[in-house]
Amino acid sequence: MQENPDGSGQFVEVWLKPIVTVEAAAMVEAAIHLHHEAGAKCFTANSVNFPVHHAPQVAIASTSQVH
Repeated sequence: MQENPDGSGQFVEVWLKPIVTVEAAAMVEAAIHLHHEAGAKCFTANSVNFPVHHAPQVAIASTSQVH
């Protein structure tokens, strides 16, 4: 966020860092691909005048692994 001298401000960029949990390791690549595809089609991200970055993490339900 950028603050202006008069106390107002605006976002200059946003980072979204969701953690998605899948059932099996074989689903990790698909989950990341689908997240990037959804991000490219996101109505909110396409409606604002600043960049919206996506950094998804995928967890596997049966383990403690995060990708």
